Amino acid sequence: IRFFYSQPVSPEYEEYKAEKRQFQRLQKQEAKQRKLERGASGSKRSALGSQRGARASGSTAAGRTAPVALARAASASRTEADARSTPKQSASATAAAKSQAVLAGSAMASSAAAKAKAAKQPVSRRVLSWTRNILYLVLLRLLYLVSWGLTMLIRCLDVHMGKLVLLIVVVVSLTEVCGANIIAMIVVCVTAMFPGVELLSYFVFDLWAVVSIVAKMGFQLQSVRNYEANEFSFSNCSGNITDGRYQDDAAWIGLLHTSYFPGYIEGYLWILALIVLRVWIHRYQKTVRKHLKEKKDEAIAQYLASKEYEARHGDDERGDSLTGEPSGQGQPSHILPKEEERAVLSSQGIIPAPDEGSVFADVERADADKDLLTAAAYLINNFFELFGEELVVIVCGIVVAVRVDGAAIVYGLMLGFLISPLRRYLTGFFALCTSVMMLLQYLLLLGGPPSVCYLREGYPWSASRSPLDDTFAHFFYLTSALYPQDKWLLVGDLFLLLCLSIQWRQYRASRRAVRGSRLASSKYTNVDVDAESHGMHGAAPAGGSKEMTDSRPTKAPAVPDFTSA
Repeated sequence: IRFFYSQPVSPEYEEYKAEKRQFQRLQKQEAKQRKLERGASGSKRSALGSQRGARASGSTAAGRTAPVALARAASASRTEADARSTPKQSASATAAAKSQAVLAGSAMASSAAAKAKAAKQPVSRRVLSWTRNILYLVLLRLLYLVSWGLTMLIRCLDVHMGKLVLLIVVVVSLTEVCGANIIAMIVVCVTAMFPGVELLSYFVFDLWAVVSIVAKMGFQLQSVRNYEANEFSFSNCSGNITDGRYQDDAAWIGLLHTSYFPGYIEGYLWILALIVLRVWIHRYQKTVRKHLKEKKDEAIAQYLASKEYEARHGDDERGDSLTGEPSGQGQPSHILPKEEERAVLSSQGIIPAPDEGSVFADVERADADKDLLTAAAYLINNFFELFGEELVVIVCGIVVAVRVDGAAIVYGLMLGFLISPLRRYLTGFFALCTSVMMLLQYLLLLGGPPSVCYLREGYPWSASRSPLDDTFAHFFYLTSALYPQDKWLLVGDLFLLLCLSIQWRQYRASRRAVRGSRLASSKYTNVDVDAESHGMHGAAPAGGSKEMTDSRPTKAPAVPDFTSA
């Protein structure tokens, strides 16, 4: 209800309220006029009654009423004399009476018009006006919620869209396992470990998708269809392939004839669309951050130059935070407290933009204890910092439980180290091992090209050349035509690689923060030592006085322990 009354209303509703107030005002005036009329008629009736009583009393009351009659006659004569002597006053009184009568008549007329208009307006129109206002307010709230939802969606996509692009590329590469997709798998593994090459990888993905679409389109020509499959082999080996996924080199590269070409290239079109959306979101968020940062800096600069800042902090803080010397620009060089900065930005209606990699802006650990929404925002912003190690262990355990093969043994050994204190130093190595294993498994899924004559007789682990059972090839994820491997297991490996890479970057960021804090503390201590050695702090004045100046404590600030569990 407070929300409805605080929102703007439509002009029709304002007009209806004004007419209602006018109608109520006219009703009050009419009631007051009727009350005055009733009072005047009562006074007349009392005067007539007194006259009748005087006549009925007759001669018995003549003696007593004579002085009264004489007094009344004297007052009447006095009134006539005054009226004759002051004609201007009587004229003004008459004009005032006439004006009051005119006003009363106009009030009566306007009240009658208002009553007639109110009678003409049915109740349904009033209900319709109220309904229109309520729907207008609800629509405003819905528009606000939609705008807020789109903003949050764009921020979430800015954080996670790159991972979605890598996932779609891996899915398209696994849908059609071919030699041309090896390039995409290599770029995926490199991008997952080093996000700094993300924009370069998008260029490679675009080039790979466009070349694949053009090559597949040219392969559908009728002139190409007239050739037989063996004419696309690049070798003169005799005999048939006994073990392998493809029977000719064109299919191994990724060129196949199809009856429905749009469905054949649908995955590549999705990749191009997602890359375009990802680049647009990245540049949009970059522009928004730059614009909001400029507004924030301008607002803080105005506040620092205002009298409000001087009244709150005084002139003693207008100097360098380390040396005590005045800053070159005439403004305080220290950073404002967080609460004061928020108050300044909120007073000017400026909402700070979130940092890169965050969804919500200006949410810190101290704010997480205020309410549940702020706590949820803080958890979303710092999820991997708080729960990254647990998530990596869970994903690695799921991959081991799903695979149950030779690769699961390697991942199981990783899992043992991930729950040990050595995980901070081995997470990057595990991410590298996972990426190499992904590439190796994709190559084993693809197999060698049919043009290699050695493969005409089968692989070394094939049943025709080795006494080993096909279960051995299946356990170690080897190429087999009789028992093909489950290619979708590589999707789980991709999720494990992404989690390991993000956790590795988190460890690196925490180590950089520790080094930066230690460097800052050492600089702070060195500045204090230099100041004391040059007599800036704790030295006697040049005039030879025994009074000492205020000295700065040389104790370095405490370094946060990011390495503890």
